[in-house]
Amino acid sequence: MPPSLIWWVPPGPDFMLLLLASSKCVQTWNSFDLKFALSLGDIVDGDAEREGSPAEKELKEILAVAEKSKAKVFHAPGNHDFDSSSMDKGALIQKLGMDNSYYVIGEWSGWKFMVIDTTDVSVAALEGSQNRQDALDWLSSHPSAPNAQYWNGGLSEKQIQWIASELADSREKKQKCVIFGHNPVCEETADDMHVLFDHERVKSFFAEYRD
Repeated sequence: MPPSLIWWVPPGPDFMLLLLASSKCVQTWNSFDLKFALSLGDIVDGDAEREGSPAEKELKEILAVAEKSKAKVFHAPGNHDFDSSSMDKGALIQKLGMDNSYYVIGEWSGWKFMVIDTTDVSVAALEGSQNRQDALDWLSSHPSAPNAQYWNGGLSEKQIQWIASELADSREKKQKCVIFGHNPVCEETADDMHVLFDHERVKSFFAEYRD
């Protein structure tokens, strides 16, 4: 597998600490010959309404850190990125330098690297969109589910079909795939509150491509 680096610094009450940790990450990985670096989301800490630290200012500062990376930096969108911003999702995706919120990073030496958007069906989706309505419907119809939380999300049918197409392509090419996303799919990797809305469906879907 080609060298790459995954970057996730959890947001906290002090954005300056996050900024400092991210700067150290970039300094470290610049000493390696990487194909790419990847942020797993939640790259901003603040509330869009929090006095003195608007999310847009934080986003500008963290992206300035990422620009110092020798390797190209990709992003897997996280719920904090959208919760904390007064920008709509489409505008924020553009700010992150992405054409879409789910995409193929690249293919190297028999490997394909993909990013999925686990905020696709969520309250972070564009106001008035079907994806946002689907998230609201899911939340209202699963009031007692541990993962019925506003920060969670799921995959739209459109995204599932895109993933299926990419995995079928990789199966044909005999490639191995690495799929990155922000919210956990498997209960073994997180508590029940943080797994995707439709995690059982997504796990079953991925299982079809284990070969």
